[in-house]
Amino acid sequence: MILQALAIILLCIWLYKKNSGSVPGPPILPFCGSAPFLLLFDTKMISYPYRMMHKVAQKYGNVMKVGLGMQDWYVLSSFEEIQEFSMSDFSVSHLPSKTFDELYSFDRPLGIIFPDGALWKHQRKFGVKTLRQLGVGKSSLEDKMVLESSKLVQYMNQLINGKSGVVAMSDFFDLPSLNIIWGLINSSRFEYTDQKLKEQIQLINKFTMESTIGPLVAMRSLKYVPPFSLIYSDIKNNMDKFKLFIRNLVSSETERFREDEELKGYIDAFLTEKNKTSSEFYEDEQLIVTMIDFFTGGSGTMSKTLAYGILYCTLYPQVAEKVVKELEEYTSHLPVITLASRNELVYTEATITEISRLASVLPIAPPRKTTGDIQVGKYTLPKGSLVQMNLYAMHRNTEHWGDPEVFRPERFLKDGKFVQDEWVQPFGYGKRKCIGESVARNNTFLMFSNMMRNFKFSPAPSHPLPTTEPVGGLTIGPQEYSVLVESRI
Repeated sequence: MILQALAIILLCIWLYKKNSGSVPGPPILPFCGSAPFLLLFDTKMISYPYRMMHKVAQKYGNVMKVGLGMQDWYVLSSFEEIQEFSMSDFSVSHLPSKTFDELYSFDRPLGIIFPDGALWKHQRKFGVKTLRQLGVGKSSLEDKMVLESSKLVQYMNQLINGKSGVVAMSDFFDLPSLNIIWGLINSSRFEYTDQKLKEQIQLINKFTMESTIGPLVAMRSLKYVPPFSLIYSDIKNNMDKFKLFIRNLVSSETERFREDEELKGYIDAFLTEKNKTSSEFYEDEQLIVTMIDFFTGGSGTMSKTLAYGILYCTLYPQVAEKVVKELEEYTSHLPVITLASRNELVYTEATITEISRLASVLPIAPPRKTTGDIQVGKYTLPKGSLVQMNLYAMHRNTEHWGDPEVFRPERFLKDGKFVQDEWVQPFGYGKRKCIGESVARNNTFLMFSNMMRNFKFSPAPSHPLPTTEPVGGLTIGPQEYSVLVESRI
């Protein structure tokens, strides 16, 4: 009886300490955290953690504390809090995950997106400098993007025989978007019919689009528990194949590389730097994981945003009509739309921004672990805190947007001009924001506007359109869908 009483007392003390902090949130229990209470908000919380956290935040606020398994997390759900947190020097440390590193990397954090400390600072700086050297922000890269958009239009015309046809769109932009990124890597491009590359994209998608990947990498013990153990094994097998594919590509480029020749892409720049320095930051596995970063963080997010764009314009034909009317008014005399027309195409720009907001293809920014106390609003996140930034929730904040679930491009127009809203942050925010943001924004504009000007998209008989409910995990995209495509020319 004494031991039982002591256990109850200790449990009460533990519960009091866990749940008596100033940051609001659902109750936290031993072992299971807040899971029983989170289920009350969304029974599909394992598959849609970002949606569940959004619902919980509507009750507890834009800064809340949630127990996930044995870990306590602080979740930020609005722009002000995310901005205040992200601009702190104590916010840049990425949360280490052995499970994630096993799957994505080589048992340790490498690349540009996920490492920490000196490696992250050095490689991010090198990455930004190299991308500028390769044309990011210059007309030379725009020319490549415009050419890719032209080839995309030609390819669609081939598929529909210049007239009309039913086309699957959920993965239609995968290879075109990858070509933009791959052009920066080694100045080459892939044919849209390249079946081998399509298979490789499917392998990486099985990792990034796995709905349970978030809990799996956050709670290491799940990899040993069915059905997560089977999911882990499947992802590991696919990622090992994909990493071998990238390794072979890097090996091939390394054999071709000649230091006295003009740089052909990021790989050449990396190898040049490797030969100039003895730094441990320029090893083969670092380059391989950086290439994976380009695959996932670059082409994947672009293609899913574009796929969502066609879906939304098919579901909302009145929006599509306004976009097409504007494109015809300002660009009908042009063989292809370029960035020079962007300032005139205000409704098109507003539509793309609204698509990016609702798509939220990166629903939760890579998690962080604070290296010092950070003040967020009226709350202090202590050193060592685990933090999630829910971009999905920020893009659906009712207090800011008013009608967040409504597809309404007009919210970004004022007095006939496009007005950017700082609450739209599809690429993350702060010191770890995606270094390829400008590439993604420009390419999305070019491909979307050229496709909309050249083709009409409408529901196809016997191919009912899905809802806009997403599928995926680390990144999300539309459900599989096909549309009737008709040439406007």
